[in-house]
Amino acid sequence: VKGVVREICPNPNGNQTLVRLATAGDILGLADKLNEKGQWIRRFEAWTATECVLAIVTRQHVRNLLMDMTPEELLALSERMTSASSEWVQYYATFVGLSSRERIEMVMAELGRKFGVPDSDGVLLTFEPTTSDLAEMIGSSRPVVGRVMADLIEDGEIGRRDRKYILLHGGAIEAMVSEGSHIGNGHMPPSIQPAALGRRATHLRR
Repeated sequence: VKGVVREICPNPNGNQTLVRLATAGDILGLADKLNEKGQWIRRFEAWTATECVLAIVTRQHVRNLLMDMTPEELLALSERMTSASSEWVQYYATFVGLSSRERIEMVMAELGRKFGVPDSDGVLLTFEPTTSDLAEMIGSSRPVVGRVMADLIEDGEIGRRDRKYILLHGGAIEAMVSEGSHIGNGHMPPSIQPAALGRRATHLRR
């Protein structure tokens, strides 16, 4: 309902992967499985990144709702769930074939859709991922992320203001945000303010 949650996948080698930064409207706890004893096992962990408000939906509540649905409604729901899962498979299948820079561009565009607000310079991210967050999300190291982010700043793709990232006008990342879902225009923390004056947009190379 409110806040940001880090959804983590523990790895067998002791490391972890940051699957996503979840925010208002996202559903947590769906990624589980049945073991050989018929017990539900959680695949992911969830850790709050900011102060959060969560709405709890129990498995029994969902089960009761499903029992009241007609066969046609159940079929439509199944089709939508299949479509959603297929989108995730396609996303990660595409993701693994990209370079580190392309992965970060893809992640930053997604963050722009979820946490971005319109700004005279582009899209201002109201939540700043850490270097460790980005490294886990693209399956790389912090030094690699640091070099790529420096390159993106040098190329005019992203900027910085008051410890916040801005996806700059004229850049490929800002264009990816515009091509996706609309930018949020809800509450903006008073400490994060858009720039009063714009700057000339620059055509940038990918």
